[in-house]
Amino acid sequence: MKYTLPAFLLVTSTALAQLPRTTIDSLYPPAGQQGTEIQVKVKGKETEDATWLRFTHEGIRAKQKLDDAGDPINGEYTVTIGKDVPIGLYEARVGGGRFGVSDISTFLVGSRPHHWVENGNQSMEKALEIETGHAYIGKSIARGYSYFSFTAKKGEGLIIHCAAGEFDSAMKPVLKVLGENGRELAGEPLDGYLEFTTEEDGKYFLQIFDFLYTGSDNHYYKLTISKRPQIDLVDPPVGEPGTKAQFTLYGRNLPDGKPSGLKLPDGSELKQIQAEIELPANPSEKDLSQITTKLTPKQILLPVHTWRLQSGEGLSNPIFIGLSDNKVVPETNQPNELPEQAQEIEVPCEFVGKFFPFADKDYLQFKAKKGDKYVIEAISERLGQPSNIFLLVQQVTLDAKGVELVKNIKEALDNPSDVGGLAFKTNSNDPEFDFTAPVDGTYRILAYDLFDRGVSDIRNQYRISIRQARPDFTLAAFIKSPPSADGKTSDVNKWPAAMRKNEILPIQVIAARKDSFDAPIALELKGLPASIDYSPKTIPASTQDLTVMLKTAPDAKAWDGNLEITGRAKVGDKEITRKCHPAAVVYASYDSRTKATVVDTRLVSKLTLSVNDKEVSPVTVSPGATEIENCVKNVVKIPFKISQTDEGFKQARKVKVVGHPLLAKAKEVNLDTKKDEGEIELDLNQLKVPEGEYPVYLSADIKGKYQLYTDEDKKAADQKAKDLDKESKEAAEAAKKADADYKAALQNKDLATEEKDKLKKGSEDAAQKSKLLADKLKKTQELAKTIAAGVKPKDINETFYSPAILIRVTPSPLKIPEIETVQLSPDTKVDWNFSFERLYGYNETVAVSFTYPSSLKGVSIKNTTIAKDKNGETFQIECAKTATSGDFEITVKMTVKVNNQNLGIEANLPVSIAKAVAAGS
Repeated sequence: MKYTLPAFLLVTSTALAQLPRTTIDSLYPPAGQQGTEIQVKVKGKETEDATWLRFTHEGIRAKQKLDDAGDPINGEYTVTIGKDVPIGLYEARVGGGRFGVSDISTFLVGSRPHHWVENGNQSMEKALEIETGHAYIGKSIARGYSYFSFTAKKGEGLIIHCAAGEFDSAMKPVLKVLGENGRELAGEPLDGYLEFTTEEDGKYFLQIFDFLYTGSDNHYYKLTISKRPQIDLVDPPVGEPGTKAQFTLYGRNLPDGKPSGLKLPDGSELKQIQAEIELPANPSEKDLSQITTKLTPKQILLPVHTWRLQSGEGLSNPIFIGLSDNKVVPETNQPNELPEQAQEIEVPCEFVGKFFPFADKDYLQFKAKKGDKYVIEAISERLGQPSNIFLLVQQVTLDAKGVELVKNIKEALDNPSDVGGLAFKTNSNDPEFDFTAPVDGTYRILAYDLFDRGVSDIRNQYRISIRQARPDFTLAAFIKSPPSADGKTSDVNKWPAAMRKNEILPIQVIAARKDSFDAPIALELKGLPASIDYSPKTIPASTQDLTVMLKTAPDAKAWDGNLEITGRAKVGDKEITRKCHPAAVVYASYDSRTKATVVDTRLVSKLTLSVNDKEVSPVTVSPGATEIENCVKNVVKIPFKISQTDEGFKQARKVKVVGHPLLAKAKEVNLDTKKDEGEIELDLNQLKVPEGEYPVYLSADIKGKYQLYTDEDKKAADQKAKDLDKESKEAAEAAKKADADYKAALQNKDLATEEKDKLKKGSEDAAQKSKLLADKLKKTQELAKTIAAGVKPKDINETFYSPAILIRVTPSPLKIPEIETVQLSPDTKVDWNFSFERLYGYNETVAVSFTYPSSLKGVSIKNTTIAKDKNGETFQIECAKTATSGDFEITVKMTVKVNNQNLGIEANLPVSIAKAVAAGS
């Protein structure tokens, strides 16, 4: 691939493992205060020629900084945060350069004054003095500590918060409070929140470090000491959608809070207040403008509302409130730790309890009639609690003597559902299952926490939702990254939503189906320009995970914008539409020692996309068909062709099927350098693929040579450096002469002061011009060296994709039309013409036999085998004199060989037998 370099371009990347893309490695500082202006530095790959930095809120604006010569300074921006920008998480991207728009970096807007911490506070003696109510942005120090000091009066209840993971930092903060003598007074490992009540007036110290003693530009934190509200518990933790409801908040520093009688493990008492909270009407969707905190995949798909309490000391920490139409039933104050103490509840309902005190077990029971169906779901971990709920459902009956008999009918430990894989982990410690009452009677549920930490904590709250099924679905989508270039490390990475011309980009759409909802979901992608098409446009029935392939046209123009996805489906007779929640991988790290990947994915403000019109994809992968149909047990063949716009990519090529876990097991195809066409075989029998629709695509891993710059680029850059060198030397000589003229003038006593000042000004201007040209020459020479190194083609390993392919698997290679009813009379023989259509080129014998209902007597059809090339047979149906009268269905059983495997096919032959006519009538 070749590209003619614009004169202004300054790109320094030369060592390429994949095709170059603009990516952000770090944005610092990653936070700022409403209504202020801050200086931000962006580091990344292929960002050197970026001309803009944009945020997902229009009230946050950035302007690139300029040097003394008026040239843009790479990666430095002045960011203005509007005073009306709500606090919360936003995303930033850079763009305007050769390789399009970058991936996202996180930016946090707060309400407090912000300060930037320089790494000089690595001992108590050098501790940075900080103020209560302010925010301090810093980075953890590798193999070291950061120290801060603050003064406080006796009895002050302070909330110390070292935020990190909340806004996508890689840091795992450990926070300790020390006295002036260095003695530890309080500490919270790996939490970041610390409630500390001062024992006396005086000076205190904070020690902060990363749990693994790691430091980098992405190990940042935001430290605050405040008297802001800290909510530890909300009761109830669930409410009815679309209502304004009263909730009781328990916590610290609550405005006008009253004693609650509830105490934390450290003995401190929580205060309580009442709050009226308005809940959103649609639990399946989330108002992004109202979300000010981080939501993980498992919380994105949960019907939940996030809320903060406002106060004069600032906003509280965010809390989660579940959404449900069912009646809320609180745990009573009566003991329910033994089976005979089980709390009676009426279902459906939302039962709210606490695992308190230590090793608490809760029993509850309800009555149900045979066949009653409910969904039973525990919710705790997804609301931020450190619990792993175990549920045991028992059937309770009494024998003849009134003795209770208990039968275990269901145990549940967790919810293994993980529809999004490593990039979008939805599995949790919250169990969920379908329950059908086997008989009329009483059913008991035992609940306890498997993660009981040996601490009595009133905050360990949970819900058990026992509801009637209400089919629905929730959608989420994120950019799917290709496998790592080396093929050995993580298959999940941060990835920019930037597309070259004639390129295909996969977007993963998660369809979380609720309560056995299994209908197809029609997708619509809004906001795309005419130059981008997409497929497939439907999530097949029962499918929970779909890859939508976006393709740019060969002549696509530069573009960037926001993408909106909606899903439409029928639930019963009602059509519903759901907005798709945008998500993104915001952090991914691979540990080569443990061979484990840590991935952090969250809800984002917008799903953004861009088209880079300066480059064309060097490879296209084209399937022979975008829809392929065959029957179960057969072999499906997917022909494909690989086309190159750059001969440097005609090296080793591995092509495989991706998009469904069963079909992805098919053997990949290796093309040598002399072939551009191939075929992938899918043995449906070997892969155990049942009837259904399977959207897949082809993934081609190709080694190639990428030429970053052309010989013309090098020639132009060398010439520019040569011309600028000449101009710089001339300017240096002119500056030298002007300086000499000025010095000579100073010695001339007869020369007027005005003339001397004029010569002085000329000398200064000439020196300034010489310096600017010297600086520009240095940059130009560095660029010329970079281009010279980039002329030589570099080895890369890139993944290219095909458009979507729909594999439709049918139950049979024979199409049998509806069979009309055959009229029979006793003591007769009737010819019945049976026909079918052969599909998919199938041309084998068909063995036909018949099975009769037990109530039918006196009818027989001779079994036979239909030869190859024949599409039917005429059968003689014999009806005896004593045949049973009435309407019946005879099962026609066909056995065929498909891919050397027997396949049974059935059809129904309806017959109507008249009554025998009595003798003499």
